Amino acid sequence: MPTHSSNDLFVRRRARLVAYALALAMLLGVAGVFTLSSWNRAVERHERGLETRVVMGSHAVNAYLMSIELSLADLGDRLKGAPAAAAGPLLKAYKQRHPEFEVMAVIGLDGEIVATTWGTVANANELPFFAEARERLLKGERMNVSRPFLGRTVPRWLIQLRYGVRDPSGRLLFTVGGGVPVERAQAFWKDVPLPPGADMGLLREDLYAVARYPVPQSIGERVYTEPQPGLLSDYLREHHFPAAGVVRGFSAALESDATVAFQHLQDYPIYFVSVNPRGILLKEWWESAWPTYALLLLLFAGGMGIVGWIGRRQMAMQREREARVAELEDLTARLENTNAELEAYMYSVSHDLRAPIRAIDGYSAILQEELTPAAGAEAGRLLGRIRASTGRMNDLLNDLLDLSRYSTQELHRENIDMRQEVEAVIAELGAQSGANPGANPAAARFEIGALPDCRGDRILLRQVWGNLLANALKYSAGAANPLICVGFAGDHYFVTDNGAGFDMAYADKLFRLFSRLHTESEYAGTGVGLAIVKRIVERHGGKIHATGTPGAGARFWFSIPA
Repeated sequence: MPTHSSNDLFVRRRARLVAYALALAMLLGVAGVFTLSSWNRAVERHERGLETRVVMGSHAVNAYLMSIELSLADLGDRLKGAPAAAAGPLLKAYKQRHPEFEVMAVIGLDGEIVATTWGTVANANELPFFAEARERLLKGERMNVSRPFLGRTVPRWLIQLRYGVRDPSGRLLFTVGGGVPVERAQAFWKDVPLPPGADMGLLREDLYAVARYPVPQSIGERVYTEPQPGLLSDYLREHHFPAAGVVRGFSAALESDATVAFQHLQDYPIYFVSVNPRGILLKEWWESAWPTYALLLLLFAGGMGIVGWIGRRQMAMQREREARVAELEDLTARLENTNAELEAYMYSVSHDLRAPIRAIDGYSAILQEELTPAAGAEAGRLLGRIRASTGRMNDLLNDLLDLSRYSTQELHRENIDMRQEVEAVIAELGAQSGANPGANPAAARFEIGALPDCRGDRILLRQVWGNLLANALKYSAGAANPLICVGFAGDHYFVTDNGAGFDMAYADKLFRLFSRLHTESEYAGTGVGLAIVKRIVERHGGKIHATGTPGAGARFWFSIPA
């Protein structure tokens, strides 16, 4: 016995270990899939953020350089039309309006300095990068952005902006421009909340930096004196200087793996560059991923206990579900019985009330015939009102019986020729016009368009056409030329008349039981006909609605789904 118990214990323990191993394997699998997917999402978000940053930065710098170019073009136009002696005052006045320029000069193509704000320089050919700028302007460049140089009077790194002034034929006449501190370019992004270790800057197509913020300590001032080596430079050369992109790899400047996004300025041969070290990406990924890992560990730690709790809850929920299903079935049966009793009650009341109403009408007729000559016209009028009221009550009871019958009788679906049904209803209304002098089809003109067949209960759908066409005849009787149109549009059949119409503010009352938009003295009726129509259409799975305009007619639409 002890050996057998030990074996059972070992089997149960092994089963638990297998369960734990399976749970751990599932945990590791889920964690691996999540790690891969979350890392890919983090990389995509990180690169989108960098791309957004460089797009916005490139637009801002391009707009700034374009504004400088336009202002220098205006200054050049002024200098072309002014004598040489006026060049100095014009240059000083421009610098006062544009204090971002540290120094300025007007220089001829031979290097002769026509006017300057920086002191004594014999010839511009002595200035850094002037020859290069002149060659680029001669080749058609509008404004040249040269490599930064260290100012003579003020030890600051300056970006040389030089605009070429031309005659109407496009021939270069002279240049105008000056040096803007690199801090001015950095002003577009130095207040951006950069993560630690990240930087942004401007890079010329010859791979010299125009501006960089903050300058990596490993590079120092070499950032402006040497072509930038490393990841981005290699990529641009290998891919023939694309307009935009994202590069991942080792950055010599940061001495770590990095992600670099770049965007070429629209109007100048310069790239806007943003660099993020890999540590930023790792931090962003971990900040978004660690709650999930914590949740996975929590699920694993409590998993075995939860499984047992779930099993017990499932049993309890199953019992509760069965009890609720039984309760719902009982409520459904009671509701069906209640509806049947209500229908039977309505039918019984409607049927049983007809006998006393007929008796009231009969006795009123006898009294009207025998007493009117002696009692006078007033008694005859009152007895007439009694008979009219009993007639209306009889009509109302008939309509209630119809509503009860159409609501409960079983649907017998068959293919129905709707045009044939409409023509039959119009013929029936013609035969009944003697009993309804206010709805004489002989006085109205019918236009019947295309009416596709449908599948439904022939008797009930004929009642729909009968009620809608009878209403159209009744409410268009007062028109000068009554016109009733029957047709099909979209997926709806319709009946249109040019009669009394109705105010759309009260359209929701049309299909309510006993609801009427016109008085009894205007148009006779019980307010049940359209309720019957709505009930029949909805029993077929369709919908009905109406539109109208007071004095301009109405249109009733209904659908019968296939």
